[in-house]
Amino acid sequence: MPNTAITSVAHYGKDVWVTSNAAKPSENIQLINVRTDKRYPIEDQLMPVVDSPILELDRTIAYANNGTEDDQEGAAGMVLLDQKTGKSRVIRKAVEPYAYTALYGAKDTAYFATTDGMMIKLKTDGTMQQKSFSVLDDVSYWATEPMRMINNQTGYQIINTGENDTDQRLVKWTFGQAFRVEQVQPKFWKQGNHYRYLYRNPYKKTSYFTETDTSSSGKDRLIVTDDRLKTLWTIPIDGEKGVDFVMD
Repeated sequence: MPNTAITSVAHYGKDVWVTSNAAKPSENIQLINVRTDKRYPIEDQLMPVVDSPILELDRTIAYANNGTEDDQEGAAGMVLLDQKTGKSRVIRKAVEPYAYTALYGAKDTAYFATTDGMMIKLKTDGTMQQKSFSVLDDVSYWATEPMRMINNQTGYQIINTGENDTDQRLVKWTFGQAFRVEQVQPKFWKQGNHYRYLYRNPYKKTSYFTETDTSSSGKDRLIVTDDRLKTLWTIPIDGEKGVDFVMD
């Protein structure tokens, strides 16, 4: 990929998808499958949101795009890109949120959350089902805190609820027929501390969180839990922001 600049590597699915600037100014930005090197030119206004996953469905790529504030035609939306034709279509709610966030995808269905507290189940034919959840009101989604799926339909995610990086919630997503989102409060969670969800081991069914103690004690921890978020053990660490991955 010479002379290009990768601008997003957020993905969900069996392959890694990236967006990159074209080699020449006259060329379009591309959405690229790293494994197959399949490339889809996309317009500037259809650029994926950097901190939102690219969802790989059976024959479609689904993602959220930023849009523009001064052009109604370029408003934020949910993009469905046909892998066979390379053509994109944008789906939007009747009442526009500030932004959409892609969550999870399977077969012919993609799930999105919106900044006005909605969760959307979007089919690749463009039809959608919407549900309102108060737990989503006035929250944002961090690139460093992706969702970790614990089975085919359930995942945990840390979401930001304000301008302070310690204003966080841990939520549980459930996808499928009765899709929903709910706040969870494991015993290790202390409001006012800062958390990151590093990784889930799918074989041992264990999750790894880091905790920054915002008090003067400075006792940062690596917290290992089971899939019910029960603490299995904790390890003192020096500076949790330097911990990016864990090897068992």
